[in-house]
Amino acid sequence: MRPSNRGVLFAERTLPCSTRASPLCWRGDLPDDPSVSWKVQLVTDLILSHVKEHRIDLMLSFDQRGVSGHANHVAIYQAFRYIYTHKLTPTGCRMLCLHSVTLLRKYSSLLELPLALFQPHVLLCLARCSQYRRALRAMVCHRSQMLWFRWLYLLFSRYMFVNTFWDISKTELEPAGATLHSR
Repeated sequence: MRPSNRGVLFAERTLPCSTRASPLCWRGDLPDDPSVSWKVQLVTDLILSHVKEHRIDLMLSFDQRGVSGHANHVAIYQAFRYIYTHKLTPTGCRMLCLHSVTLLRKYSSLLELPLALFQPHVLLCLARCSQYRRALRAMVCHRSQMLWFRWLYLLFSRYMFVNTFWDISKTELEPAGATLHSR
């Protein structure tokens, strides 16, 4: 078992997540590496199969920027975009994408909350203290990935506390009041 896989195993015990909940876990052809582009068709097929099997009515993904520009995040968005544009989701299934923000906003922690509240979004998720602590414990399970910048992320990233989601139909468009640099 690779060190990063051991971290995933321990993290799964911390978070209510399993390979059953995520069809993208534990696959050799989808390495846990932000610089590796996953095959969009494979990701699309896995997502669609999972959505249909479990009768999922809300799908959440990254947006086209993939939070930190991670190639695997972008591949997941591209699969979502393909599913959306080809109308492959079951009737009534909504597709939302996590809103990527600038580096300054990404590391503004809870100071991001007023901005998030007043910008247009479909879904706003705020972590309670207990949820933050649980996420922190799960991240620390990935010892091999805990470099200095990950600690900064855990302490200061808005994504640990505040997440906003857009409807996928709006992701190619700039939200009202946004500039090219704010996305």
